[in-house]
Amino acid sequence: MDQAGTPQYVFGDGLLSAAKNIFKEKGLEHVGNSYYSLAEKEFSGYLTNAMAAKPDVLLLLNFGSQSSDALRQAVSFGMHKNMTILIAWASGLEQFESLGADLCEGVYFGAQYWHTADAPLNLELVKRSNDKFKANPNYSMAGSYICTKLLIDGIIKAGTVDQKAVIAALEGMKYAGLTGEEEVRKGDHQVLKNYYLLKGKAQGQDDQQGRLRGCGEFRQVLPARRSDGLQARLTRAGRGACTGPVRRQRTRALRSGVPLNQPAHAGWPFLLSYPP
Repeated sequence: MDQAGTPQYVFGDGLLSAAKNIFKEKGLEHVGNSYYSLAEKEFSGYLTNAMAAKPDVLLLLNFGSQSSDALRQAVSFGMHKNMTILIAWASGLEQFESLGADLCEGVYFGAQYWHTADAPLNLELVKRSNDKFKANPNYSMAGSYICTKLLIDGIIKAGTVDQKAVIAALEGMKYAGLTGEEEVRKGDHQVLKNYYLLKGKAQGQDDQQGRLRGCGEFRQVLPARRSDGLQARLTRAGRGACTGPVRRQRTRALRSGVPLNQPAHAGWPFLLSYPP
């Protein structure tokens, strides 16, 4: 059984719709959902309702400070002891550093980017970031980097800065991205790329993925695979659900020649990152 918490705007609704599709596909029971506004900071009432439903999984579909606040309160209520907690969309390294290892232990996180990805472009970015800033690149840096690089590559391919020509050049482009092979799908301008499933580890536990600046070793990157579909996959685990292999992420890019309006947390190139 799964209980969801959803911010009431297009990003949250997109994730909720995707989650419901997966619940149906996997035969999972969705026992409830709580909507809240983007201004909400106090989640105790919503979490109390979730506990009353006795789900096996608490799925948080908010982002940034809201997801961090909700997770802190859920852990303070001891919910992590009775159910699996999954944040479908985390901001990665920067969020983990602010939360700390102990709070993240055993929690699952979906992420657009992780600095240990074994891709040549990412290895180059990690080296440059460490040489310049003495720190690993985070989600914000990686997103800005790949957006800028794609625009430059599109301009070079088009041989002009004309917007329509650059869009045409980017349509269908396959390239070696930060997560490995990536593609701007021609039909709807979504970027197909790997999406990561991370599991929190207590500080001091052995982690072959590398030490996080200021947080110790507390992030396990679970095996990923490329596949068309939605951001995270839930599989059967007894009568409940657990997070499984990561699917290839769809990310909406340009439409009608104009970058989409997007929240500050948007992910890859020009991106509003939520399932169609």
